[in-house]
Amino acid sequence: MRRPLRLLLPSVLAFLVVAAVLYAANTTINPVPDPNTPTGAASYSTDMSRFLTQEDAARQGELPLFVDGVIAQHGGGVHGTSMSMTSPPFATTGYTTAGNRVHQVAASINYSAQTCAAATSTAWVMASAQTLSPLGTFLRVPGTAYYTDCSSGAAVRPTLPADSLWLMKVTLSAGQITAVEDIATRSLDVTATVVDAARFPGDTLGQKVQAALATLPPAGGTVDARRLYRGGLTNLLIDVDMFAGVLNTTPVQVLFGVGTALQTVTQTPPNFAAIVCDGNSGAPVASGGPFAIQGTVFHWQGAPNLPMWHFFDTTQASMTNCLLNANVVTGVTPIVVDGTENPRGSLHIFSGLTLYNFTDKGIWIGGAGGSATTHQTTMRLDRLHLVGNGPSNTGILVNTPNVTNSRFSQILVQATNKGIHLAKAAGWVDIQHLNCTDLFGVVATCLQVTNVDGLSVRDSGHEDSGGTDARSIYFDATQPNQSCHQIENFFLGRKLIVNANPCLVTRGLYGPSQAIVASGFSPRIVSIGDAFPWGNIGTVPVQNAYTGWLTNTNTQITRIGQLSAGPNINQFPVVLESDTNAVPVALRVISNATGSFAGIGLRNLGPGGSDWAMQASTSNGGDWRVTNLNSGLAPVIVEPTAQANSLYVNQVGVQLRTVAAASLLGVSAPAGTQVFCVDCAPTTPATCGNVTQGACICVAGGTGSPAVRVQGQWFCR
Repeated sequence: MRRPLRLLLPSVLAFLVVAAVLYAANTTINPVPDPNTPTGAASYSTDMSRFLTQEDAARQGELPLFVDGVIAQHGGGVHGTSMSMTSPPFATTGYTTAGNRVHQVAASINYSAQTCAAATSTAWVMASAQTLSPLGTFLRVPGTAYYTDCSSGAAVRPTLPADSLWLMKVTLSAGQITAVEDIATRSLDVTATVVDAARFPGDTLGQKVQAALATLPPAGGTVDARRLYRGGLTNLLIDVDMFAGVLNTTPVQVLFGVGTALQTVTQTPPNFAAIVCDGNSGAPVASGGPFAIQGTVFHWQGAPNLPMWHFFDTTQASMTNCLLNANVVTGVTPIVVDGTENPRGSLHIFSGLTLYNFTDKGIWIGGAGGSATTHQTTMRLDRLHLVGNGPSNTGILVNTPNVTNSRFSQILVQATNKGIHLAKAAGWVDIQHLNCTDLFGVVATCLQVTNVDGLSVRDSGHEDSGGTDARSIYFDATQPNQSCHQIENFFLGRKLIVNANPCLVTRGLYGPSQAIVASGFSPRIVSIGDAFPWGNIGTVPVQNAYTGWLTNTNTQITRIGQLSAGPNINQFPVVLESDTNAVPVALRVISNATGSFAGIGLRNLGPGGSDWAMQASTSNGGDWRVTNLNSGLAPVIVEPTAQANSLYVNQVGVQLRTVAAASLLGVSAPAGTQVFCVDCAPTTPATCGNVTQGACICVAGGTGSPAVRVQGQWFCR
């Protein structure tokens, strides 16, 4: 049945309005050909051809996708080297900066014909949708879309003309093509040197990241692999070395997402590589701990006795916020840092890592043998959680003499036999906030120091773990001519053993364990406020009334603020101690002020306290000596209130107070007082002796004699 016209009109009008809105919302860049006009009908075929050719390119040119042009997938665009000045044939398919598609069938470039010097020159190669020649600084290769610039030189890349795309930088030498560098943009995501690994070919996570890294320009960039962790469309398997083929001069960064990637192949990052994982790392604190693993996990499923990540001959590499699970595979080390000094490794940063289930070493710096040519300088390890799984493993092993000026901070080590072992290390190593707990073995060690030039350990601790002979800190080798190691505020859950000859400055050590000095060595120790007794592992310690704990022969200890338990606690808060006199303790106070005294003032301000005292020992013989006196000097002067009563000690002997008979005779003095009377003599010199002591009483008129007060009389000789 035919509908009335008045009913159809609203529908038609509504359709026309909607069509107008849709048309206005999706306008074209080029005019749409219209065959219904007289002029349009005549040129409709030409207009439609132009529209179909340019509309898509014009739309793409508006988008920020083709800043430098881009090579199509499998679009070629690069040739190889040649024994002549003519390249092998190569084809190119790509999109220019204006969005136009360029397709060039296989063709060669004769660089001699392009006015390139045969001796030594550089050719910049591009493709263009234009046909002019020259085009800026570029000359067209006749009959092709290729252009070359042989005049700008190697140092500065010339300006890319409009509607073009980059291909190569070619080095010519001695009439040959000796090097070809691909400078083309091969992915839309390279616009900001950040590429999405999900856009690249490959069946696994490792293959896609490897393919994406291969497209980065020489200046480097970032591969974002996080999208591969979403939806499970990609196999999260690392079955290739993702960094194979990346130049050591190309800085790269790889971003990994939240999830577990199964790893079967060792990864070898180049110089300047940054491995950044997603989320906050976490792992169980001991086997049954409450913290679930979360974040980016690399789970080893490869062969035994391999490193998971091997930083070999690298400099300034970093890894942050990752979890590395060695999966209890024999000999697998999560991170190995070593090299052959080409180039020197330096400025490595490992931060926020959790390494667990390793049965050998968590981090191995120096590699097998600790070659002297292995330079790993100024390393930084912080916020590390190392959970081993073996009775003989080590959290961190430094096994190269060329680790210098490095810092380890905020490190928690669990379920290992050793926390950190400094087997070989030159320069200073600074350790802060180290904590060891749940260590394996009868002889478990939190920090073992075999060889290091300088060591600073601060604000750290060892919870009481390990067997009956566990050690918090263990110095186990002779270390001549090295700086004094500093250990400050360390909680000793177990022993501190000095089984070597280092110089140690300890301050604020505390804990339930007794410090130990092993027999047969001569360490030099300065102890400031340590809240424990120093002891001897070789013999039973004997407490001395004045110095606390005696140590073995030749050990030198300086104690300041002794807090050891005992009958004389704090009686002598400053103690300079050497168990033998092989190397006497020296104390010197120097003043450079003109005419001033150089001295030490000792005063007790307590009620009834004496100003000062000098004491050798109450349990054995001792004396105070002033040695090596110079002629004419009086290095010891005992000066009472009246200067005339002073006692002088010089090179010759003791110089007594000098008086005259007039001031001596008749003066009462305590028995035993001695002076020298310049004009006295015995009463009867001829008979003065032991039998006739009365003949020895002093009288005036002599030439001088020592006078001694005995039984109320002055006697002269």
